[in-house]
Amino acid sequence: MTNFDAPSDSPSFVKPDTSMGGGQDAQEEDGSGLPPNKTLMSLAVTPAMNTLNALNGAISYEQLKATATFTDGTMGDFTSQVDWSTAVPAIGSVNASGEFATTGTQGGLETVTASFGTIQATATIVVSLQFIENPGFVSTPVQMALQGTTTPDPNVKWAYPYNETLFPRGLNESTLMWIGPTAVTDDYYVHLHASTYDLQSFTTAPNQWFDFTTTDWQAFLNSTTGTAQLTVARWNGTTATTLCNLTWTIASGSMRGTIYYAAYQVIGGAQTGQLVRIDPGATAYTNFLGTSFTCPACHTVSAKGNELLMNAQTGPLETSYGYDLLTSTPTFSGYATDGGASQWALTAVTPDGTTVVEDFAPLYGNIPAQVGAFNTATGAALTNTGLTKPLWMPTFAPDGALLVYVDPTTHDLRAYDWDPVGEVATNDRLLVTSASNATYPQIQYPTVSPDHQWVVYQRGTALGSLGVPGDLYTVSVANPGTETALAALNGTGYPFAAGARDLNLNYEPTFAPVAAGGYFWLVFHSRRTYGNKLTQPAFVASGTGVKQLWVAGFEQAPTAGMDPSHAPFYLGGQSPITLNTRGYFALPPCKQDGQMCVTGTDCCGGFCNTADGGASVCGPMPSGGCAEDGDKCTKTADCCNAATGATCINGVCSEPPPPVEAGAPGDAGADADGGPINN
Repeated sequence: MTNFDAPSDSPSFVKPDTSMGGGQDAQEEDGSGLPPNKTLMSLAVTPAMNTLNALNGAISYEQLKATATFTDGTMGDFTSQVDWSTAVPAIGSVNASGEFATTGTQGGLETVTASFGTIQATATIVVSLQFIENPGFVSTPVQMALQGTTTPDPNVKWAYPYNETLFPRGLNESTLMWIGPTAVTDDYYVHLHASTYDLQSFTTAPNQWFDFTTTDWQAFLNSTTGTAQLTVARWNGTTATTLCNLTWTIASGSMRGTIYYAAYQVIGGAQTGQLVRIDPGATAYTNFLGTSFTCPACHTVSAKGNELLMNAQTGPLETSYGYDLLTSTPTFSGYATDGGASQWALTAVTPDGTTVVEDFAPLYGNIPAQVGAFNTATGAALTNTGLTKPLWMPTFAPDGALLVYVDPTTHDLRAYDWDPVGEVATNDRLLVTSASNATYPQIQYPTVSPDHQWVVYQRGTALGSLGVPGDLYTVSVANPGTETALAALNGTGYPFAAGARDLNLNYEPTFAPVAAGGYFWLVFHSRRTYGNKLTQPAFVASGTGVKQLWVAGFEQAPTAGMDPSHAPFYLGGQSPITLNTRGYFALPPCKQDGQMCVTGTDCCGGFCNTADGGASVCGPMPSGGCAEDGDKCTKTADCCNAATGATCINGVCSEPPPPVEAGAPGDAGADADGGPINN
């Protein structure tokens, strides 16, 4: 960072004098840490609340004092007698003398605890990171003009990211893009602001985009929970104008899961592709199968991430495959379509990967299928499952409690209750009729939320997504019959830079199997433009065009009749030159005890613990302990942070959503149509 033109009232960060005189009752001790004949009743830490501003990575300090109150009513300075600790070491640390120091790399709300035996007291320190940089060598008068302008730029269309986007933590940096003048002499001002993070950058942008550094973007995400604001302004040599004023929401955690998708190309009329996977936040995908297929876009992955099922066409025939993701070995191969009776394209597979229900939707050449449920390891039919009719695009809920499908005759969306122990389907019932939307009567690609309370699905004019307009909708399992369009995800009414070209191009949703950061998450593929980098037509005759993966947040507890979705973001790390489709969210292949982890969902046992040296490794649940966010649970009371809103969803302790601040999406400060807010 370049420190320049710092405001005259910027704090000077001077390490304080830590010498403190102890109270007379705390001077003489008997070896217990207590003064003679004293019994500790309570502790207090002062200051109890404070805010520290860390400018351009500089470390700032706060001297804390612990005061003891004894049962006889006397008080004493216990600063050196207590044990000091911080809740989030990435924000700051505290030494044995009670001196708190920021790291300069992460902001946020830090809780400092003073402990003496079982008696504790805390102080709250709000750490705000502030960065000012001038890589464009913009003069001070121009800086002031850019900071002060509120005049919208009539020559620029904002392209990406969208207003009211919900971002999780852990993502790679987001590129800001717009469409307009390309004069290399223009100067730009990028201001990213949240309550505990502030970045002001004066720069040039001849390509009409701005890339945050990885360090800046990660510091912003990790320092922020809730509302953030982005302002971008332009100086054209004579006038300063505003390109955008956007409001974003930052979730309180990273997404949990791995996305499996098909990446293919059409070259010379021939199609070839790979089935790949990517972790949200990764910079590149992994071709974990190490091979190519003619059409790999028909896979399903068990919610627990242990089994992959698919059909693959490597020649004139299609073959059904099973693949053990934990051992990276094939588990099944059979049922080629030269007379075979089964197919595993777009199947439903139980969360543990042991049972499969076949798909009868005629998407891939009317491949014959079998009614019922089958063992994924052998292909053998199960008996007495209650499944006696063909199902289109069946899918299991991530917790295994529900089996959702499209009726082949009526095209209605229906559901069974599913007993994962007895492997029996019961209570076949209607969720929503196809005829309730005359514009898009074809329901397809249903997916179920982690708590099996919501189903999201694609509606279109016909099956598939090849030249067919489509958008995503949701219906409540508990209150069927009324669907809600995911307008924020679809972009309905949004002022896309590409206009109507970006509407009705959203397909194949899949829920992440667990909640994260206070939200459910949906991956889907869309043929919308991506900023000013991918602006080709949605469809072209050769079968190419734009086809990329996007991710959107979905409220954990939607309000009836309200859109529970948020504006989506582009999934970084995928190739922009391939057609990317059938994004399927599952947990990553789990790790054994002793292996490195980030969260409990990485581990086969469900717990990620901090080991000696500070590293996080998979292991058993701490003896007598509780489950941290991302760890395994059976009920909300198991979660360490239940008192502050964590809940147990699909067997995982899940964070509460961030608080809504003034000016946040849905507040009076936000523009009702989701467009830029020009203040």
